[in-house]
Amino acid sequence: MNSSIELAPWRQRQIAMLYRYASLDYMKAVDAMLSQLIEGRPASALEQSLAASCAAALESQPRMHNDARRWDRDMREILTELRQLLREDIKARSHGRYRAGSLGHFFTQVGRADAYDAYRSRDEYYVCEHFVRQYSDPAEDILVEHRRQQPLTDHWFACHLARHLSDQPEVPAFQVRTDITARSGESPPRAGVYISQDDANAAPQFAWPEQDRGQLADSSTFNDVGLAALHAIGRDGLWFDEQKMYAFAVEAGIRHPSSPQAAISPVSASSALAILAHATRPCDWYYVEITSGSERR
Repeated sequence: MNSSIELAPWRQRQIAMLYRYASLDYMKAVDAMLSQLIEGRPASALEQSLAASCAAALESQPRMHNDARRWDRDMREILTELRQLLREDIKARSHGRYRAGSLGHFFTQVGRADAYDAYRSRDEYYVCEHFVRQYSDPAEDILVEHRRQQPLTDHWFACHLARHLSDQPEVPAFQVRTDITARSGESPPRAGVYISQDDANAAPQFAWPEQDRGQLADSSTFNDVGLAALHAIGRDGLWFDEQKMYAFAVEAGIRHPSSPQAAISPVSASSALAILAHATRPCDWYYVEITSGSERR
């Protein structure tokens, strides 16, 4: 039996983000983006995004050379290697396996293994890492086993909202299927997005029928601090309205967990609440089906 449960617009956006970032189409879109850069034909928006990553990555990583030809060669070489890793995940998904994480694993290996000393000495690598992570991290947060052990929070969705809306401005239509259910700790009967049956504030999850990898985790919801912040600030301002977040934190006597001796500031209020406002608990879930504008999974 299908449900008449209505989904709030902000909840629909969250569900759309999960379907988008977990989709095969999204992986292929990242592949196409890397190909544009490798082949030297990036769209202007992509060029601007890469330039922003260059500035951010090199802010604490000063350039070791000013050879434009070498810079271009090294960038293409690294991006080509990253694209090949991504294509291995795409091939697996094309055969029905929800594999992801090759890019994140590569970045981790470069950071830890002595064999990658040559990579760590190249400024071009840091630019590529900063740039590619913006696009690969959302998918890996949803699909990679060790990341999924910590469920996505309301703050996570807020942080990725702007990029998602620019990538997929149209939100598909959804239907809550109360006849398709699962519980935290279980692999669900279908691949897709699930919402909590009894907690309107619990963040949705993407899960799929693969034991020990695709199962639903405990829900991430607001604790008393989070509920008070939501009530005081409102859904539209939560995480984004710096002054309202700061005013709430001051009134509630909140300190930042990483520096409890220092006074809270407008800049630190949001990150402090992102740590302090969430709780997890097991729950029962309903499947949410796409009924229009479907993403291929």
